Amino acid sequence: MRDKRKMISGSILKRAGISAAAMLFMATLVACSAGNETADASEPKGTVASDEAYPDDSSSDKDTDDSAAGSDVSDEGSDRGSISATPEDILEYAFSSFNVKDLEGNEVTQDIFSDAEITMINFWGTFCGPCINEMPDLGELSAELSEDGKVKIVGIPLDVVTLSSDNEIVADDEMVAKAVEIVDQTGAAYTHLIPEGEFGIYILGSGATQYVPSTYFVDSEGKIVGDPVVGAMDKEKWQEEIENRLAEVGE
Repeated sequence: MRDKRKMISGSILKRAGISAAAMLFMATLVACSAGNETADASEPKGTVASDEAYPDDSSSDKDTDDSAAGSDVSDEGSDRGSISATPEDILEYAFSSFNVKDLEGNEVTQDIFSDAEITMINFWGTFCGPCINEMPDLGELSAELSEDGKVKIVGIPLDVVTLSSDNEIVADDEMVAKAVEIVDQTGAAYTHLIPEGEFGIYILGSGATQYVPSTYFVDSEGKIVGDPVVGAMDKEKWQEEIENRLAEVGE
């Protein structure tokens, strides 16, 4: 397992394709944001965050698509051979070790998962009506679930980062302020991580966050539990889903 994680890490960072996927992903988020300024309850239950993130460019199309989809990621400098890294593999690697800031500027590491049986990680965007519409329910759930400590909710707003002049993924202060405003308005007062730096490369380039909202569940070690939930749900359905995931962890 350790060898596999090392290969995933080295391969992703060595191949320019996944970085390009992250860059193109963010460009599409900006485009989506421009066309979805406000939340509307009549909108569909999910938004395509990166459906157009891969332009028809023969010089980079194959590498970008292969990397984002997690197909046949290999370490060219290793004699270990090649492995297939799925989007879930890449997310798990990202969750296993990170040090980023939340929307309030606090440092957050992978230890955020350690004191709960499961953590619900909700990927959302400031441009996404369905994401924002479900956040009041998620805020209520977070407050209720915090009483026994078994379940934690963490948000990751995908469009609060930008590319620096050095092609580093960094926080966009204007978008962070917008996300903070949305969190305040919706009462979603749980931790929201900024997907910056190497963590952002994994998250944005994994291919796992093409649609928002998308929600993953992880155990206390950051390992994914079950399949993702793509799209928004109401409080009652989320309660049912959480109970099912708790049962799965307990098996």
